[in-house]
Order: sequence, then structure tokens, then C-alpha cells
Amino acid sequence: MVVLPSALRFLQQRLPSAEIELREMDPSHQIDALQAGQLDLGFTISEVLDDEFSVRRVSREPLIAALPELPRFAGLEKADLRELAPEITILPNRHARRGYYETVTAAYRDAGVKPAQIQCVRMIQTGLVLVGAGMGVALVPACFTHIRMDG
Repeated sequence: MVVLPSALRFLQQRLPSAEIELREMDPSHQIDALQAGQLDLGFTISEVLDDEFSVRRVSREPLIAALPELPRFAGLEKADLRELAPEITILPNRHARRGYYETVTAAYRDAGVKPAQIQCVRMIQTGLVLVGAGMGVALVPACFTHIRMDG
């Protein structure tokens, strides 16, 4: 959320005559499009293991818990994944390449637990809508604190 606006401003300032076309793509399709020469630049939270790419980390953010406004979460200052594991965990679909799905499931694994049930969505933002509806919990990048959902 913070990286893309800054990157776009940087590109517009440094390359004012460049044509910028934004495409929202899952990690696998983005890597494939870069390999095919259909994209010149891509941003992903996925690990890029292909040697043919020059990769630069532009941001690193901790995951935070997005919790519905339900009595059992009221007043909770810090979420323990062991306490969240029984809840439905909402996260974006798994893709052919390592990415956000694996990052979230690894966080649960590192806590010694496994989510009881996983509900996959196409986009993290859709997951936040479901959290707001009380349909589960989600782990999201910290920059998502700027997004507010009812519920």
C-alpha cells in the first residue's frame, strides 16, 4: 500500500515520458509476463527464485491480525496465533509460486499451530471485507492498518 504510490511518483519524476500501465496480477502470472517481455517491472510479495531476474527488496512489513469486532476479540491488544488458529483464517489463493499464502501458513506453523479452516479469496482486500462481516480472521501486512472496514 505504501510502496506502489511512492514507486509510481518516482517513475513519473524520473521517466516523465514513460508509459505506465498498471496490471493487477497474481505472482505466477506476473513472473510469466516478465519472462515473456510483456512487463518491464513488477512488484510482488512473493519470493522470486528465478536467476534471470534482478530482484530488489523495497519494503519489509510485519504481519498483523485483522480481527472482526466480536466480543471474544474486544480489548485484545496483541493476537496470539494459537488463539486465532480455531477461527476461520482468510487469505488469498495459493499460487504456483511461493507467496503470501505460504507466508501466512508459515507464521501459524512457526507458532506451532495450524488454522482449523482456511477460506481463500482472490484479493487481501476481499478478505478484509469478510473479516469485517465476522466471517473469520486474517493476517495482513502492517500497511493495511490504514484500511478501515465496518465490523
